[in-house]
Amino acid sequence: FEFRPIKMLFILVALLTIAGIGNGRQMQRTFVSPSPSKGGYCMDGTPAGYYYAPGKDNTTNNWIIELEGGGACYSKATCDPRATTALGSSKYWSSSHTGTSINSDDPSINPDFHTWNRVFIPYCTSDVHSGQRPIPSNDTWGYYFDGHINFRYIIAELQAKLQLNQAKKVILTGISAGGIGTFVNADYLTSVLVDTDVKGVPVAGWFFPYHNTDRPTEPLLPPSDWPHWSQNITGSQFDNGSTFDLAYSYAVPDCAQAFGEKEKYHCSSMSVAYKYIRTPLFVLENQFDSNQIEDEMYCTGLYLSKKRSYIRYYGNNMNNSVQQVRSHPRNGIFFSSCYSHGESLGFEQSTMVQGVTSQQAVGNWYFNRTQTHYYYDDCQACNPTCAHVPL
Repeated sequence: FEFRPIKMLFILVALLTIAGIGNGRQMQRTFVSPSPSKGGYCMDGTPAGYYYAPGKDNTTNNWIIELEGGGACYSKATCDPRATTALGSSKYWSSSHTGTSINSDDPSINPDFHTWNRVFIPYCTSDVHSGQRPIPSNDTWGYYFDGHINFRYIIAELQAKLQLNQAKKVILTGISAGGIGTFVNADYLTSVLVDTDVKGVPVAGWFFPYHNTDRPTEPLLPPSDWPHWSQNITGSQFDNGSTFDLAYSYAVPDCAQAFGEKEKYHCSSMSVAYKYIRTPLFVLENQFDSNQIEDEMYCTGLYLSKKRSYIRYYGNNMNNSVQQVRSHPRNGIFFSSCYSHGESLGFEQSTMVQGVTSQQAVGNWYFNRTQTHYYYDDCQACNPTCAHVPL
């Protein structure tokens, strides 16, 4: 999905400050050694890598692995600007990283998981951590799109060098593009950590709703974008799978098998892929995802009457789409009626659904503290603990 430059800067700042600053040790940077056979490249060919900090007691076998978010690109015009930033080149990475939200080591923010080993995988491939093109070509404008291959490489290195293969528990998480990456890569991680309890916590990664009310004969396609919907026609830039094909994107294995080679691009929609994911998941999502509505569906000027109607349309479809989480008894969801992307879902935030925060909801699910793990707002755009658009 694409970000307009000013909007992208705003959202990146917001995502980086969701959780504030932890009170302990920072994670330290490690670069991998890239090669065409193993991957390990950022868009511009600089080496990918990760940040790591050991658990607080140096004996824990539990791990948090976080995938960074930050949009995507699908054309030369949208990819070129990213290649000269930290989203496309490791030349701009800092030597250390402070964890936030579920990856924070501050017990006041993250009481349940603050002692775990912590990994942060920066996002520099613009392919929602799913690309499988470790060799650049004219078709990719000279860029590498190897996000999934990098993930495999980094996991193998963590196993070999830091004993991830001895882990008892692992949580894979990420926000926005990292949330999509969590959905997509969770079953791969489960498949290589065969003796480990692997779970996923995707945040703001439910791109896009399906079974949309204006597309009854096309249940697998995303909502119509604003330019189409406002003219009473259906359609969006994500209909034909071209964005999936650019990066030779990896798909949830069971989903890809179910749809076959020609139709597996449908698996790039998390609404479609969700039911095929075997790894237990706790989904954090907003009903009115502002990035999806504004940047992917091009609906801005939110206080115009007709655009509020579009927001209702989008929110209704999102609500219908995430109801399928209930069909997986090992899974859970925190679904707030906020007008926000991931900014309101961090552990430091005060957003509440059914009287609990996102931090409490994840802990309740992970440690099975409560009978229910499905936290849905029971009204639309009325949650007093977060921003919303009057509808």
